[in-house]
Amino acid sequence: MKRRGKARFIDTRLSVDTGGDWKARTGTVPKDCAVIGTVTLGASDTGALVRLAGSKNYVKVNAGKIAMLNQRAVKTALDMAERERYAPEMVSVEEWEKAHPPSAEADETPQESHTASVTQGGGGSGLQPPTLAPRRH
Repeated sequence: MKRRGKARFIDTRLSVDTGGDWKARTGTVPKDCAVIGTVTLGASDTGALVRLAGSKNYVKVNAGKIAMLNQRAVKTALDMAERERYAPEMVSVEEWEKAHPPSAEADETPQESHTASVTQGGGGSGLQPPTLAPRRH
């Protein structure tokens, strides 16, 4: 028997916000849990991100209702959120150049660069090893 019906798209994106306003999502949380922040499934299904005390599983809590989350996806999202906190501060190229003016020594030291090329030969595999030669200025 062929099954007929509308196809459903399931959005599996998951994002976490460790500084998210979880209190706006629920008025109750499980006893002895750890509240991490907020979790969003798809584009708009947001709830409090909670880690249960006994099982240590991550769950989404909305208005007191608990939904189990993909544990691997939550851990990955939390790892990525943690990395962002320790990411280096980004500055514009202009700011960087102001902080690192060129030195006189750098201008006087010739920098040698190399190029590699592969050419076809007359025998064997048809390829010869790359030839490294200094680039002429």
